[in-house]
Amino acid sequence: MLFKSPSYFLYGFLLFSIPSAFADGTQPLPSLADEGLPDAQYDYGMRLINGHDYKQDPVAGRQWIEKAAKQGKTEAETQLGKMCLEGEGIPANVAPEDSHDYKCAKKWLKKGAANGDKKAYYYLASMYENGLGVQQNITKAFKYYQKAAVAGDSNAQNMIGNYYYYGITPIQQNYTSAKDWFEKAAEQDNLAAKNKLAGMYRLGMGVPVDTNKALDMYKHLCKKGQQTSCFAVSDISEKGK
Repeated sequence: MLFKSPSYFLYGFLLFSIPSAFADGTQPLPSLADEGLPDAQYDYGMRLINGHDYKQDPVAGRQWIEKAAKQGKTEAETQLGKMCLEGEGIPANVAPEDSHDYKCAKKWLKKGAANGDKKAYYYLASMYENGLGVQQNITKAFKYYQKAAVAGDSNAQNMIGNYYYYGITPIQQNYTSAKDWFEKAAEQDNLAAKNKLAGMYRLGMGVPVDTNKALDMYKHLCKKGQQTSCFAVSDISEKGK
């Protein structure tokens, strides 16, 4: 469980004790951020990044996230690491190829991971999986995905399922383990995991063939806007399998 800083409780008190001050989206959040409260800085930064209540401004948002991260707010550490990794919140005059800062990403994601943040584990896994700013190391990637998956991150659970499903070296192929992880992710409505499970039931990979179950799953996914699942529905309806 992540430790809540004293400022978190102060910020919460201010938020709920003077809710009318937040009604117009201008006060007192910027003032609280200016006061140096890391929770307010993080909240304000995320709102600027996403354009919630304030005009969208990812560059300014990243600056506030960095202020909060430097004060040790775990979510800010991870968010800043992600932004460095993906080149987000960069001024428009910076060329796309220069927007990614993997050294920055590793530094802040390591801090987030040290505080048990599951998203930090996930992004570190991605770095090691793809060799982004670090030497590619699938074993390390798998370990970080595992940490994120055990902590409840559905994308990481899906990735662990993929490692077992495909038998990505050095992980041995194991459909039973793949199914278990896909099911965990599917319980959190992870659509990619649900699609993989549907395919396993359709083809009988690690489970008995169950075309009806696969078809029901594909129909559900099709309604969610998954076009490949819509094609699968048509294919099964036409061929019967």
